[in-house]
Amino acid sequence: MKNRGSVHKKGLALLTAMLLAAGSLPLSGCQVHLKTMRVAFVGDTESGEYQNACDELWQGISDYAKIHNATASIYTPSDTGIAGARNAMEDAIDEGAEVIVCVGARMGNAVYDLQQREIHTKFVLFDAVPTDGTGQGEGRIRGNTYCVRFNREEAGFLAGYAAVFEGYTKLGYLGGSREEGDVRYGSGFIQGAEYAGSEKGLGAGAIEVMYGSVPSGTIDPSQVAEVNGWFQEGCQLICVSGSGPELIGPESAQESGSRAITADMNDSQPDSVIASSGINYTQAAVSALEKIRSGSLSGGRINVLGIRDGGVHMKMTDGGFRNFTEEQYRTVAGKISDGTISITGEDVASDPSGHGVTICKIEQKQ
Repeated sequence: MKNRGSVHKKGLALLTAMLLAAGSLPLSGCQVHLKTMRVAFVGDTESGEYQNACDELWQGISDYAKIHNATASIYTPSDTGIAGARNAMEDAIDEGAEVIVCVGARMGNAVYDLQQREIHTKFVLFDAVPTDGTGQGEGRIRGNTYCVRFNREEAGFLAGYAAVFEGYTKLGYLGGSREEGDVRYGSGFIQGAEYAGSEKGLGAGAIEVMYGSVPSGTIDPSQVAEVNGWFQEGCQLICVSGSGPELIGPESAQESGSRAITADMNDSQPDSVIASSGINYTQAAVSALEKIRSGSLSGGRINVLGIRDGGVHMKMTDGGFRNFTEEQYRTVAGKISDGTISITGEDVASDPSGHGVTICKIEQKQ
């Protein structure tokens, strides 16, 4: 094995999860042997950016391994730089990995060069495209790289729709510093609130949305005070997307006796969280690996997943909703899936006219 730098391999997770399924069933006195797919997940499931996404992706890889004749291993970069990510991928490839699964821009920087050099390796990259890391060059997706992004506007739509159908009309949305994914989520939230208001026969302007953003990576007392002020001014429910907002919103809602909907699917949430509407990374990982196995996953381009593909969903907490039901959720999700409801990812908050809701408190906390 080439010495390309250290890589931390996490305990039992690194022990090869080799689970024999259909490939070991007897058939007419013989055994059917399927080629073993060797999958490596390169990421950090314990700390850092994309922590929850990493947890869910690893769960999906593990689920796939239980179904098929596959091996799965975790490789954790030794540092937070691009070189650490690249070294971890190279070590995984040296040890026989045929598929590398990863998430985020840093991993996209590492994939940028490797996808050309390691042409026999397949890369599955979530929430990013391969770039050179300079911030100047354009992304390049080669044929052995499968980039996956999600219709976050659909997740936001579900959150806004559910909030209004539950009976809330004074809403808040806090996103992560105008980042693209959080902007699309917030846009969907406004459209979902508007759609539910129309179905319920609420008049124009009956729904008020306090809309703001804070940097995802940091929080400070002024940001907390701003959100607390929303609740003091009558905000009944806040929806949050982004690591900073996820820390501020639910806790502020808890203290004020209000409610929250999060984009984060983490189960360890305050009691104020009545639902999580976000990305189903677990199912997305399983789906990508299934398609690689069948040869139907398209490389060289961005694969977009939404409700129809199982990439977006809502989890309701026990007793979280009193009026919005599972049946209503399935109905609206079905309308999004079949195209009856059309949702734009454009920033509707920047020009809210014609969207049937009152947008106020637009803040950009830098």
